[in-house]
Amino acid sequence: MLYGHTMCDIIVLQPKTFPLALAITLSTVFIPKTVHNETELQAVKLGYPLSFETYDLSRLSPPSFPRTYSYSNINFLENSSEFSWLNFLLSYAVILGSIELLFSTIKNCFQKNQNVTSHNTLALRFSTSATSFMSFLYLSVIDHDNPNLLSYNTIMDFTIKNEDYIDLCKKIFTLIKKEIETATDAEAQYPKVFIMYEFFRLLRGEAFATTREPTPKFQKELYQMEDELHKELLNIKSQIKNWEKCNHYIENLQRDLKL
Repeated sequence: MLYGHTMCDIIVLQPKTFPLALAITLSTVFIPKTVHNETELQAVKLGYPLSFETYDLSRLSPPSFPRTYSYSNINFLENSSEFSWLNFLLSYAVILGSIELLFSTIKNCFQKNQNVTSHNTLALRFSTSATSFMSFLYLSVIDHDNPNLLSYNTIMDFTIKNEDYIDLCKKIFTLIKKEIETATDAEAQYPKVFIMYEFFRLLRGEAFATTREPTPKFQKELYQMEDELHKELLNIKSQIKNWEKCNHYIENLQRDLKL
C-alpha cells in the first residue's frame, strides 16, 4: 500500500489504450537504424525499445558506409527477415504501461477535491509515468549516428571489431610506456606498473574473448609489445633500492585484494 492506495490503484488499464500502444509499437520499425559495415548489414534490427524484426540486407552491397535503413526503405519481399514475438510483446508491454501511466496522471490532474493523500499518490503516478515515458523515448529516438550515445540494442550486440581491438591494444601499450618513462619513484611505481603489465597480458590473451573478433595476424605484434613491457618492468625492478618501502605499497594492494 502506497499513501493509502494499493499498487492496483496506480495503473488501471483502459481498453482504448491497447490499439494505441499497438500502433506505436508497430510504427517503431520506421525509426532509422544506422549500419556501419557489412557485418551489421547481415542483421539490421528494427523495433523499439527491444528490436523485434531483423533483416538480412547483405545482398544490397552498398558502395560505402554508414548507411541508414528503416522499414520505409527496405523491400521486405526481397530480403529475408526474422520476427521475435517475445521482444515484440515486451516492447508492447513497455509502451502500453508508459501510456497508461501518462494518461492516468493527466486524468488525475483534472480531478477536483483532491486531499493530501491523493496528491501524494498523484506525485507518485507522475514520477513513475515520466520516468517510464522518458526511458521509452530515450531508447526509441536516440541518435544512432552519435557514437557517444548507446541504445539497448547496441549494448546487447556489442562486439569490438578487429581494427578497434588492435587500436585499443596499441593505445594501452602507449599509455603504459608513457607511465614507465615518467616514473621517478621505482618503489612506488613498480607495483602499479606490474598491474598495468598484467592487464595488458589479459588484453592480449583470453580476456574479452566473447566480445572481440579473433586477431591471429596481430598476435605476434602483441607478444612483442608484451615482451617490451616485461623488459621495462624488470628495469624498474632493478632500480628499487628500498624494498621495505616497495613492500609497503605491495601490502596496501594485498589488503585491497582481500575478500
